[in-house]
Amino acid sequence: MWNLLLPPEVIVIEATESMWACPPTPAESHFVAKAVPARQREFQAGRAAARAALRELGVEGFDLLPGDRRQPIWPTGIVGSITHTAEYCAVAVGRKVQVLALGIDAEQCEPLSPDLMHLICSAAEERMLRDRAGDSTGIWAKALFSAKESFYKAYFPETQISLGFHDVEVELRPEQGTFRASLTRDELPALFGRRELSGRVALHDGFIGTALAIASNAARDVTSSH
Repeated sequence: MWNLLLPPEVIVIEATESMWACPPTPAESHFVAKAVPARQREFQAGRAAARAALRELGVEGFDLLPGDRRQPIWPTGIVGSITHTAEYCAVAVGRKVQVLALGIDAEQCEPLSPDLMHLICSAAEERMLRDRAGDSTGIWAKALFSAKESFYKAYFPETQISLGFHDVEVELRPEQGTFRASLTRDELPALFGRRELSGRVALHDGFIGTALAIASNAARDVTSSH
């Protein structure tokens, strides 16, 4: 799925069964020592997959520690993103010389609960979903949620700003497998000169996957024009 959603310079590792039971490093384990078993397994899978992904970039023996908001702190010169849902975990990494910002998210392919619709979606987004998704509105509402999660993961490492659901508006194009996510408040800083990012979405094997990336050369083109 991810090879359809991300450029080839991004490496993606999906956690294998053994990774879910692979112990983290001593430095990493400190952060989940008191967590419930499910959270510990999720953390283990993410760190094991991250080690495998970083190895593809030539990085060995790195402790992937969480920041003060649980965000992973990647090695200098590398961007990355981790996603978990149910018994699924994937990690994406890339070099900053090629990719400046990166976000991925996976969700179970189930309709978004109607009780959450107003929390997640703006009125305009709800109208867009009704117009474009038809009988699959609930599934595509979950995809919209996932797209916002991918945007947040790409946005936070550079800006250190936590976004609310209504700080970003998403336009889905289900027939094209793409989305466009835009900041809704002028006071929120742009990300490498961009207030709008385009990403991709796919439904595959019981999961919804969304991803976006800013290529380094694309970002330079944008910032140089401002």
